[in-house]
Amino acid sequence: MIEKVIIRNFKAIKDSETVALKPFSVFIGNNGTGKSSVLEALRTLQLCVTKDLQEGFKECGGLEKVHNYRTQTVDWANIKNEGIYMYIECIINNAT
Repeated sequence: MIEKVIIRNFKAIKDSETVALKPFSVFIGNNGTGKSSVLEALRTLQLCVTKDLQEGFKECGGLEKVHNYRTQTVDWANIKNEGIYMYIECIINNAT
């Protein structure tokens, strides 16, 4: 089970810090605060791990659609040279 997740620069999330998850977790907040972005980040991470990076980001419209727009401006034409910073970390408890 995933116990904690940290997400940075993904969709509506600039920096989630550490989000603790329980077997039943509820996300409550105003529109545009990142509730769906948490789930989409986890889904993207799952696809990147089980398939590949291209497949992982393809489902959500490509890298330019998931990068947090409030962070640095990205020159998408030169993305290979400049790079961008996006971070998704899951802390998993292997006990079942």
